[in-house]
Amino acid sequence: MTRRTTLALALLLAACGAAMPKGQAEKLQEAVYEYNRALRWGNIDTAAAYLPAAERPAFLREHKGDSTIIMGADVLAVEPDYEHDLAEVTVAYEWRSPTGITVNLTRMRQIWRYTDGAWLLASRQEVKGEPDKNRDPASRF
Repeated sequence: MTRRTTLALALLLAACGAAMPKGQAEKLQEAVYEYNRALRWGNIDTAAAYLPAAERPAFLREHKGDSTIIMGADVLAVEPDYEHDLAEVTVAYEWRSPTGITVNLTRMRQIWRYTDGAWLLASRQEVKGEPDKNRDPASRF
């Protein structure tokens, strides 16, 4: 991840941190950063550690041997839901195939859940089209 992404993530979480119990915001920042950094550099075992244990084998099967080259991962938004120990994170990945020269951009919506003192990636899906600025915040989760 770039310095700009790290700074943006820190600022977003700092703004949200006042309403979160001490330590929870820092743990979210670390989990989001470490997961996306591991995915970006192909450290699939490290990335899998941020998923619930039951989902790790499928994640490893999906990503082991994947030759996609992730050239960048930028955290675009972090929206925590304090009452339900959830956070929605939007990440943009720049990637290309190993034999291609075309750089693609894919936005992913990640839902993180705070469980037993740790943030785990509960779900992830590609975001198609432009962001919906009129979306009801309650519909995020």
